[in-house]
Amino acid sequence: AKRILKGLTDCQTQLQLFKTCTVHKMTHLYASDVLTSDPASLPDGADWNMWSSPMCNDFSKMVNSFLGSLAGRDDDLPDHAHLIATMSTNQGGVGLQHPRCTAIAMAVLTTKRCIEYTQEGVWIGATSAPVKLPQTITQFYDDWKTSPSQTFQIFNRYLPHIVDVCVRDATVDKIDHFLFNSSPKTCKERIRDEAATRVRNFLERELTCGITKGKIEEILQPSTAKALTEMPRYDPENRQKNENFLVNLKRKMRLELWPLHQTMRCACGQIMDHFGDHAFCCTKFTKTKMHNDIRD
Repeated sequence: AKRILKGLTDCQTQLQLFKTCTVHKMTHLYASDVLTSDPASLPDGADWNMWSSPMCNDFSKMVNSFLGSLAGRDDDLPDHAHLIATMSTNQGGVGLQHPRCTAIAMAVLTTKRCIEYTQEGVWIGATSAPVKLPQTITQFYDDWKTSPSQTFQIFNRYLPHIVDVCVRDATVDKIDHFLFNSSPKTCKERIRDEAATRVRNFLERELTCGITKGKIEEILQPSTAKALTEMPRYDPENRQKNENFLVNLKRKMRLELWPLHQTMRCACGQIMDHFGDHAFCCTKFTKTKMHNDIRD
């Protein structure tokens, strides 16, 4: 993360690399973190999106440090900005995958894959039959419903709640469908979206950071989220200029656009708020050019 900030100058490229080549490449640690932790530290089954651990805390520090440096902040990143940054882009967040919301779900999905493989064989391609595993391996998974193993205890604790998120067809046996027929990719997407919805509800209900319900709709627009992290690979000219990108990133995370001790005045004569909201409601100037620029 530090090398990305130090070695590159294009802010949009820095965020994209951090998202795909740093944060996303650490997800294999999530399930292990849950399955090797003290069961007493686990949240209730319905609160699978509230995982906490030393690794989880260190992960938060890394994300906050990177985003704070990218946005040019000297102080800590506010809680609401961190939460928005770790929401899925489909729900309007920046899309930095965080173990808090996904570690428990990843542990369930990993164990689910093992049970599927031991009972139906290891899938190696659409044109080949699954490879059956030897009984010396499969026997460890035969009693997953009643086993005292910590792995299966954790798995069964959260299984019904993850199944409700991943399987929406009411006409099937949900658990059986989840174990042997559900797509891992679809499950991961639905888990991310459900976690983001819970974060959004928390933002609306608990935080007092100048985010009203009207502002939530504006801030968490998926189109403005994807514009921050999705970009053409081969044409740098179509990437956002740093000064525009940083304004858009700060708007997305509801950060002040300039230091609080500074005062900015609009061309209409009014003092600008630090979040830039005035620019969208100023009646002195036409919004056509600004609208077109944002759209493009």
